[in-house]
Amino acid sequence: MVRPFLFLRALLEYLLSAGMVLLLLLFTFAVLTCLLWHYEPGAAHFRHALFLSATTALTIGYGDLQLTTVPGHVAVVGLGLLGITFTGLVVAAVIKAMEAASP
Repeated sequence: MVRPFLFLRALLEYLLSAGMVLLLLLFTFAVLTCLLWHYEPGAAHFRHALFLSATTALTIGYGDLQLTTVPGHVAVVGLGLLGITFTGLVVAAVIKAMEAASP
């Protein structure tokens, strides 16, 4: 049985210890989103570029926005790799926190 408060404390400690990596991932996400906004005609507004970035990084990919430029394709590949890295980091922190919170 995992103790919830101990789990949350351990999870926050692990995520804070990976703070520089998370900050770098967030910065990369912002840069790639701005690249999509600048180069892709389908992302006319920043919210469209943000939506495309989020759905790609979370590996959802609705397919309602089509990419037409090479920089857009490169940015989306980067966003996919970023999403996989971020997901792996969070899952690793959750597993470590569960191990620390288990008696």
